[in-house]
Amino acid sequence: MQKSVQRKALVVGLVGVLALTGTANAATKKKAKAKATTIAKTVAAPVTTAAAAPTTLAAAAGSATCSKIGGTFRDGWNFAASDSTHYDPGLTTELIGAQVNNMIFDGLTRVNALTNKVQADVAESYSANAAATVWTFKIRKGVKFSNGEDVLPSTFKKSWERNVAPSFGSEYASLANIIDGYDAIALGKAKELNIVADDATMTLTVNLKSPYGLFANIVTHNFFFPLPKQAFELGADWETKGQIVGNGAFKLEKHVQDQSARLVRNETYFGGIYGQKACLDAVEMKVSKDPLVAYNDFLAGNTDGGPIPIGKWKEATAKYTDRAAPPTLSIGYLGFNWNDKTVGGFANTKLRQAIQASIDRDQIIEVINQGSVKAALGITPPGIAGYKAGLSKNPANSKADKALAKKLFDEWSNGKNTPKIEYHFRNNSAAVAFAQLLQAQVKDAIGLELVLKPEVPRGFFSRLGTENYQMFQSGWIFDYNGYDNGMNELFQTNDDVSNNSTDFSVAQFDKLVTAAKSEGDPAKSAALFNQAEALLLDSAIVIPTTWGRNQNVVNEKVGTYPVTAFGFAEFALVTMK
Repeated sequence: MQKSVQRKALVVGLVGVLALTGTANAATKKKAKAKATTIAKTVAAPVTTAAAAPTTLAAAAGSATCSKIGGTFRDGWNFAASDSTHYDPGLTTELIGAQVNNMIFDGLTRVNALTNKVQADVAESYSANAAATVWTFKIRKGVKFSNGEDVLPSTFKKSWERNVAPSFGSEYASLANIIDGYDAIALGKAKELNIVADDATMTLTVNLKSPYGLFANIVTHNFFFPLPKQAFELGADWETKGQIVGNGAFKLEKHVQDQSARLVRNETYFGGIYGQKACLDAVEMKVSKDPLVAYNDFLAGNTDGGPIPIGKWKEATAKYTDRAAPPTLSIGYLGFNWNDKTVGGFANTKLRQAIQASIDRDQIIEVINQGSVKAALGITPPGIAGYKAGLSKNPANSKADKALAKKLFDEWSNGKNTPKIEYHFRNNSAAVAFAQLLQAQVKDAIGLELVLKPEVPRGFFSRLGTENYQMFQSGWIFDYNGYDNGMNELFQTNDDVSNNSTDFSVAQFDKLVTAAKSEGDPAKSAALFNQAEALLLDSAIVIPTTWGRNQNVVNEKVGTYPVTAFGFAEFALVTMK
């Protein structure tokens, strides 16, 4: 789901489980690739990418049985820099909001954090036709919202139509653009998607515009969660004038904006993919204004989990061995405004490449991240189906090279006055330190001044979709294991894709992505996506910096703490000792 970083939300593929019952336990991560043209519920076997296996009783047994029932987990990580901008699944664009959504709601499908497979959730089964253009979900009977309302096939249909309506204003409406009828709604010519919801037979039949073998994966996203009647009645005002009510493992008991949120076990929960209620009694989420403040609060014993701020990775991981989160399927990057006369368009490619060649990723990783992440040379991270290294022919997309940076800058400037470029970022300790180091590196290499523009953290990533920032820091945690989630959602020309923060619009790129999404052969689809990404990287409209990981840690009071590679803690399975 979006920005994390932007959103992030969801989920399929890699899953890292932190097994925290012993001192020698190691995190593991796995990846699963869904076939594009076969029956939807066929999921490829996971490929292990880290040798060590989880050793908690639950994980080792392949069962979600709680090692202990009860207790409260005090979370200081998710809201370490700010509260979420939204709690409504249709409006949520940030990881922290999506985390809460995934605790309160269950969708048609969900990733099992123990087996690393996409499973039917509220849907008891699902299948696709041979062309992968018609998807049929059989909905479980007896699933209810915590207020007692039934969850029916029509609930999903109405929820999706509410979220895609232009008047609602969801930044994630484009996730549904594969569904037939979406275009007419976007143009204001219709109100319904081409979906047949039969409450009598408990079936939901979704008709797509073109083949899409990952549809069962994409509906794990919070945008596609079922919503109660009040959500339709209040629309975008639901989260402020109503009560967020879901069908998931937890209920939102209390939320005090910019202070805290308390979630308690939903005793009427149908059990979800694990077949049980949440292990914990409650989760208390504390809001801080800066990760360093939240980290010190964690060290003081006021929370059970907290962030690892800049300069504290080695300290935290040494003190809390095997209790830091695993890598995520994510990318950190710097973006430019494609329409800006100074930095945008193909005419200014060499300027962007000069800045790129000025950046010493290794120094950034050592100073800012203390070696906890790896340098990125692409947008699509290893682990995403179709990933391929070495796509770019851009000579600046490698290690820092001051001589190359100066050459490219001189060729671009050709005697023109050196401009100043405004660089926007969230105003927290980590982003400020990154900005200052970046500013020094660029100044030293090519003499260009980056004017630092710190922004209020809350809502920053949403503003990237509306403000015309010249240059900015951003990132993306993949919502599901699909190459299209990065290429289409972030860079394809589409008026309703506000996650295209660069406003990148190139016909050749759009053509390649559209063809890749419609291609039924996974290998051919990946090849087309690879070509599109190569074009993107060669343009240097974005500068990849690091592959990501969750910078958080839990204390010795915590038993099991599963974390997906999409950045979510699976709180339904979290236990306290």
